[in-house]
Amino acid sequence: MVSYICVDAIVPNTEQFHFLASPPKKDKDGNVISLPSTVVELSIRNRTIRAKKIRGIYSEGLIMPAPPGFQEGDSIIEYFNLTKRVYEEELPEQTSSSHESPPTTFSLFKYDLEGVAKYKYVFQDDEPVIITEKIEGENCAIMYAEDRLWVRSRNYFKKNEPDSHWWDLPRRLNLEEKLKQFPNLAIWFELYGAVKGWSYDCPIVNGRIERKGRVFDIWDIKQRKFLEWKDVQNITQQIGMETVPVLYEGPWKSDHSLNILAEGQSTIGKCVKEGWVMRSTPEGWHEKLGRKIIKLKGRDYKIAKG
Repeated sequence: MVSYICVDAIVPNTEQFHFLASPPKKDKDGNVISLPSTVVELSIRNRTIRAKKIRGIYSEGLIMPAPPGFQEGDSIIEYFNLTKRVYEEELPEQTSSSHESPPTTFSLFKYDLEGVAKYKYVFQDDEPVIITEKIEGENCAIMYAEDRLWVRSRNYFKKNEPDSHWWDLPRRLNLEEKLKQFPNLAIWFELYGAVKGWSYDCPIVNGRIERKGRVFDIWDIKQRKFLEWKDVQNITQQIGMETVPVLYEGPWKSDHSLNILAEGQSTIGKCVKEGWVMRSTPEGWHEKLGRKIIKLKGRDYKIAKG
């Protein structure tokens, strides 16, 4: 029995984890020139578990002894006093003045996906699937409803303000007018270009990166269902946008051979892929997962993210 502490967990500054401290500095002859203090103060960076290669072998977590009396499946979060790393682009938006009151005739849920490691068993070998590239950016949704256009970040509907980066792309593409022919459809896309190291194919305009968006899903608000991928592609084309790139369409293989699609350079820029998203085709449902769609973040991405 062991404890597994996963990537992006932050361990406490206790003696138990002082082995994670940076090694002492040495001169060119290998002599130690700075010794650690009696009380080691670990920085957040040292205490954050990250994916890395150790002697050429990929590592994605930390193994520690199992706590006394613990059984398989018990949570170790409180025992080790673990917290979760939050990336800058995942932080809640602090400016409440930019938030808008939600619509009165419909609601929209927070879009999130479960991982392959936990739920790949819901897909059977040779089951038809579509795998698309996962883009590093900001989750955004737009919809024409109640005789107007709505724009929403992951958590909040956003006011149409001149300096709002959430509204910049809808205005540039004249999406309010275009979406009048597709009312009550929530169009989810990744707004990308602002995350350091993942600018993809975004151009520089007037000295600044001009963000772009790639559609990855569409939800019918009235019928309360997701559209089939072919319909997502069709509507996306009609409104003058692009979908996330399709990496694979064919039978699912549970032998991990499709995991390689999450690695290497992005298909839309000179940066590593964040990973991929896989959905059943046609749309499917599983009693444990719900909608049959899962994600896989690439090893290259996890190492690059640091």
